[in-house]
Amino acid sequence: MADTGHKKKQKREKPRFGTLSTCIWFLKRGWKTWKRVPLLTLALILLRVGRSLFELFLPPVTVEKVANGAPLSSLFAAVGILAGGLLLTNALIRYIGGNMLYPKIAIRSTIVSDLADKMATTSFPNTMDTVFLRLHSRAENAVGGNSTPGEATWGTMENLLVSITGFIIYLLLLTGAHPVLIGASAVMAAISFFVTRHADGWLDRHQKEWDRAWKNRRYSVGVAKEPRPAKDIRVFSLQGFFKDRADKDTLGQRDLLVRMERARLPGDLLDLLFFFLRNGLAYALLTLMAIRGEITVSEFLLYFGAVTGFSGWVAGILGGISTLRKQCVELSVIRESLSYPEPFVFEGGKPIPEEAKKRAEITFDHVSYRYPGAEEDSLHDVSFTLRSGEKLAVVGLNGAGKTTLVRLLTGLLDPTGGKVTLNGEDIRVYDRREYYRLIAAVFQEVMALAVTVGENVAASAGEIDRERVRACLEKAGLSEFLERLPEGLDTHLTQEVWLDGVGLSGGEAQKLLLARALYKGGAVLALDEPTAALDPIAESEMYRRYAEMTEGRAALYVSHRLASTRFCDRILLLEKGVIAEEGDHESLMAKGGKYAELFAVQKKYYEEGEPA
Repeated sequence: MADTGHKKKQKREKPRFGTLSTCIWFLKRGWKTWKRVPLLTLALILLRVGRSLFELFLPPVTVEKVANGAPLSSLFAAVGILAGGLLLTNALIRYIGGNMLYPKIAIRSTIVSDLADKMATTSFPNTMDTVFLRLHSRAENAVGGNSTPGEATWGTMENLLVSITGFIIYLLLLTGAHPVLIGASAVMAAISFFVTRHADGWLDRHQKEWDRAWKNRRYSVGVAKEPRPAKDIRVFSLQGFFKDRADKDTLGQRDLLVRMERARLPGDLLDLLFFFLRNGLAYALLTLMAIRGEITVSEFLLYFGAVTGFSGWVAGILGGISTLRKQCVELSVIRESLSYPEPFVFEGGKPIPEEAKKRAEITFDHVSYRYPGAEEDSLHDVSFTLRSGEKLAVVGLNGAGKTTLVRLLTGLLDPTGGKVTLNGEDIRVYDRREYYRLIAAVFQEVMALAVTVGENVAASAGEIDRERVRACLEKAGLSEFLERLPEGLDTHLTQEVWLDGVGLSGGEAQKLLLARALYKGGAVLALDEPTAALDPIAESEMYRRYAEMTEGRAALYVSHRLASTRFCDRILLLEKGVIAEEGDHESLMAKGGKYAELFAVQKKYYEEGEPA
């Protein structure tokens, strides 16, 4: 029973923003991005209603002129005006509709850009927040194509307002008809709509099943195009495996569509039945009124056409409201994603003092950090100071908390206990993006951008100092690599975007990122095991080279290879999230503790030629 209640509660969960406020937000976005779309949408509404009226009045006016023996000039004038109006409105609707396609895409594209900007600039903890990530994924789906709410809502709003306007006009026209006819038409149209909507709701109730089959098939078909699994697919003969999976998912989708059509059939038959009942009732009543002389033949045609149109407007209003509410739920997700709370202070924070940009001292004051959902701290009550000009090493086995420490020092995370200070001031009060400008960091994850070599190092698509880029590449040990490049600094990297893109080995990619850190400069340098793809000797040499190049700056070196950091002024040995030992290499070796024990073990591996 508790389970059922929980499911009901989930179904009733309301979006953070209501339908009306979301519609207003969407209209404002359209007006701000491209005023033409809201204005032309209004024009289309008027034109479509006008077209409907021309279609409605053309037959009865023609019959009335003929029945009354009007002169041919009068007949041709009336028919010409109505037919000409119909042709003109049709032409304008097609022209305006065609010219709205790209402006609508442009509006949707600005929302796509805003979502991308939110993901790129949001506080780092949000990138690990499952609620935010789920919101962001749904938001991206809502602007993923022409038929998604980020663009299709314009059409829904247009159709709804056309239906409302037409409903009002036709209701006024039908005041001369039998009241039973008006009421019966409205009621049958409403019943028909709700019956059809219930049938259409079958796919909504099975949306997760459809999405799962679609995602699985897309993965099975798309994985063969990816370069990374290419070797495994061939060596392990996985072609047939993925083909069978794709075929299975295709059959699953087909079965789902067949079931959907079966579910829709009763609704379609009832809709057809109500169509005959409505038109039959209208025909009978209007015929009776014509026989009694209450209406003329032309009025008969007018009212009969109005009844059909009136029912369509009623169904259009109900369907438009239903569709708009669904679309606004997804648009609301976009708004929630864009306005997701930021745990860090950005523009509203204090500016970084000029002195700190030259001499930065970072202190961990009884710092603890626990990841969301974790049962234990990754770091617990850690205190130390990284002084300006000091080379500080952080070493320890995997899982000791080294990466968490780097994330806290670089401002990617805030402590859950204690504080991190910059020259005595808690970094949480500063504009976090300004704080990032102090930091030149290289992390474990190697990411070469799909741009030119020069742009990779400068981390900029604008003007770059090419000589400085060359110098940084040389200092990072990429002189020979640079000489081999076909276009030098203008050579494109990776083939994700460029057919002529050059691939990098793991070591080359890590050296490239080291060159990027050198180019940036910054008062603080943090290296979080960026040389994992290098052998121990190459890593040690790289770290020493970095120490020479960053003289005078605060530098943090993280490694699980203790021999690589012997040159540092001070070494912190982390174990299970706490500082187990602290000192320089000689003092720690003399102490004969955990550091000395680990160093001896790793030294033995190096001597035997095994990886540490």
